Amino acid sequence: MPSTILDNCHAIWTERAERPTGIRITATEKWTAFYLSLLAPGAGQLYARRWSCVPWFLATGLISTLAAWGNGHAGSASAWGQFIGLAMLGLISAEHAKRCLEPRRRQRGAPSVGARVRCDHSRGTVVDLRVELDVPQPPTEVWAIVKDLPRFACVDPFHERVIILGPTLKPGVELVLEHRAFGIRFRRFGRLLSWHEEQGYGFSDLSARGPGRGFPHAFFVTVAPAGLGKTERTRLTVRVRGKWTARFVPLWLGQWWLRYVCSEHARLLRAAFQESS
Repeated sequence: MPSTILDNCHAIWTERAERPTGIRITATEKWTAFYLSLLAPGAGQLYARRWSCVPWFLATGLISTLAAWGNGHAGSASAWGQFIGLAMLGLISAEHAKRCLEPRRRQRGAPSVGARVRCDHSRGTVVDLRVELDVPQPPTEVWAIVKDLPRFACVDPFHERVIILGPTLKPGVELVLEHRAFGIRFRRFGRLLSWHEEQGYGFSDLSARGPGRGFPHAFFVTVAPAGLGKTERTRLTVRVRGKWTARFVPLWLGQWWLRYVCSEHARLLRAAFQESS
C-alpha cells in the first residue's frame, strides 16, 4: 500500500518536506538536551547554545562544594543531601533545556495568543480535555496551517512524526503516529475519523497492544471564528477524548499527568502560533 511519510519535527527542512506556511515544529533534538542536562545540569543548555548553561554549572558546583564541606560534619546525611539536591537540579535543568529547543516566545509588538485548558468534562477513567486558543489570525489562515495534519499533529509533547498509510488524507485512512517520550521512541496507530473542510477533523491514537490498552484516545481539532464581529481572530480547539486504562497507576496521579501533558500541549501550540503571528 502506498504511503506518505513526512518528517515533521526538524528545524531544518529537506526537499521532501517543504516548510509549511507560518508555523515551525518542535525540534527532535530537545530530548537530547533533556538527557544531557539530566545527567549534567547545564549540559543541555550548552548543547542548545544558550548562555543560561552558566548558572546551571555554577549551581551544580555550589551543591557539590556544600556537600563536600558538610561531609566532615553530617557524614552520610550530607551525601544523601547532595544526591537529592543534584537529582532535583537535574530534573529542573533538563526540562528547561528541552524548552530551549522549542518555539520561542512572540516578538515585541506581535499580537498575543490566548490559551486555556479545560478539564471539567473528565469523570473517573473517562478523559475529556480541551485546549482552547484565541489566535489573532482569520480562520482561513489558521485552517491553512491546521489542515496540514502530519505537521500540525507534531506540535505536541510526544508526537514526532505521522505516517499516512494511503495516497490521500480522507476519513478512514490509517495513520502511524511515532511518539517520543523521555527520549524513547515508539509507535501507536490510528485512523482519520472525520474531515470537514475549513472546520476541523478528528483522528484516533491507539496502542499497538490493542484498542483497549495504553490510554486509547482521539483528537478532535475545530477551527471557528472567535465570535460575532471578530473576523480577524480564530477560536482553535483541540479536544482529547479517551479512557485511562493503567490500573497500576492511581487514578488521581493519572488525571494529574494528563492535565500536565495537556497544559504542555497548550503551551507548545501557543508558542508556535505566537511565533507565526
